[in-house]
Amino acid sequence: MESKVKSMKKKWLIIVLCLAVFVAAIVLVTKGILNADGNKDAKQPTPSAQVEILAEGFSPSAVATTVSQSVTWTNSDSKPHELQLNGNNVEGFSSGVIDPGESYTFTFNQKGTYNYKDVLGDNDLQGIVTVE
Repeated sequence: MESKVKSMKKKWLIIVLCLAVFVAAIVLVTKGILNADGNKDAKQPTPSAQVEILAEGFSPSAVATTVSQSVTWTNSDSKPHELQLNGNNVEGFSSGVIDPGESYTFTFNQKGTYNYKDVLGDNDLQGIVTVE
């Protein structure tokens, strides 16, 4: 009888340990520490510049970055926004509509000064990205 109790305790211990490992894996995946393949650093690289879209304008309104680095615009306003470059035809730059709470990231691959604006609504939101 005593060996049956020990055997049951071992089985329950194994079940509890497996469950704990499973829960820990779920937590790590949802926090972005592991991706679905089990690799570390599942998050995208941190952009070199971040711009917040507000009702009163871009913050900051001018950012600098280097070639092959990205800029991320995050809509912190309650209304949607859409970014468009002024006079600079840069392949791939198309934010589409950025809804509240959403972000758009673009990697600049050429040096230059890029003026941009919000084309939704009647606001006059403008900003500058300088790529060195």
